[in-house]
Amino acid sequence: MVAWQDELKQKYPLTLSHLDYFECDQGWSNLLDALCSVIEKRLKHQKIKETYAIQIKEKFGGLRFYMSSLDEFIDGAIALAEKQSVHTCEVCGNPGKTEVTKGWYKTLCIEHLNQLKKDD
Repeated sequence: MVAWQDELKQKYPLTLSHLDYFECDQGWSNLLDALCSVIEKRLKHQKIKETYAIQIKEKFGGLRFYMSSLDEFIDGAIALAEKQSVHTCEVCGNPGKTEVTKGWYKTLCIEHLNQLKKDD
């Protein structure tokens, strides 16, 4: 696991304790930090047990955040983060746009999109 993922796991143990790694780039770390903060507070406030993230990944250029179980509040927070992800560069966190490049959906800022195209 990379450092930013370790930091989030330590910061949000109720939410992330069951994950070995995240399947996304660091550009979404701020989105994940905000989302996990909301989820962690909800779990503590409502005294919800046995609810935790089971997978965090990128799919079709967007964030996917799966929980073992959830309530409407957590579901809404996840939906908001997932919607924000398609406007956030996966690499750096700057504003981005979802494009199909090299047959893959990627959400990238103009700089990282150009870099990817240049690497072709």
